[in-house]
Amino acid sequence: VDAACDGATTADLAAPVERGGQTVPAQLDALADGADVVLVRLGGNDLGFPALVGGCLARDPDGPVAAGPATCVDALAPAGGTDAVRARIDGEVATRLGEAFARIRSAAPDARIVALGYLTVLGDPDALPAEGCLRATASSEVNGQVLLADRDAAWLAGIQRELDAAIARAAADAGARFVDQETPTAERGACAGDAGDPYVAGLGGSAGSVPLHPNAAGLAWEAGVLADVLREEEAALGR
Repeated sequence: VDAACDGATTADLAAPVERGGQTVPAQLDALADGADVVLVRLGGNDLGFPALVGGCLARDPDGPVAAGPATCVDALAPAGGTDAVRARIDGEVATRLGEAFARIRSAAPDARIVALGYLTVLGDPDALPAEGCLRATASSEVNGQVLLADRDAAWLAGIQRELDAAIARAAADAGARFVDQETPTAERGACAGDAGDPYVAGLGGSAGSVPLHPNAAGLAWEAGVLADVLREEEAALGR
């Protein structure tokens, strides 16, 4: 049963939501008849990561962002101050994740729960292109551009790493398995540009690609990962 829903947050696990004029049932309803294995990916929309990146768009590697006078890192994580986004991950988002895994465990007490991490969106925060993401993707016509100031790109890549770590901790606390997809795709983020065969789309790339989501190559790679995960889980169940 596929109960995945684009844009869903942890709140949608337990409550129906209106989408496109239709009522989408609570995602946990899909477990009403029982389940042996539950695959789940959550947390990014609770943090608002796509909107966060969207608010940091810039036309110059040094900034500022289009929506304000500063870079995002200066506004949200000033030197000597508190990183507001990391604080939200450690607080509100971590709480929501813990509650979500508890709800899943309650709905499927005997199931094997597998939490899927996110593919690297931008790239390894410690190994982004030396020329910066904006310059590295400036001529990209296939995968699309990454319109982020250099410091913002590195900061946002670090934010994703923190989010994945929070998901892994919450999964472990609930006795669930966590599948890291960030590490094996570290060199395949959108900042890699066309020449780097990225797995995540930038802005204005090929038709059909959703910005900051897996492109065709990324979906194909992840399909292989999921197939392996399901085989491993079946083996663990003795099948």
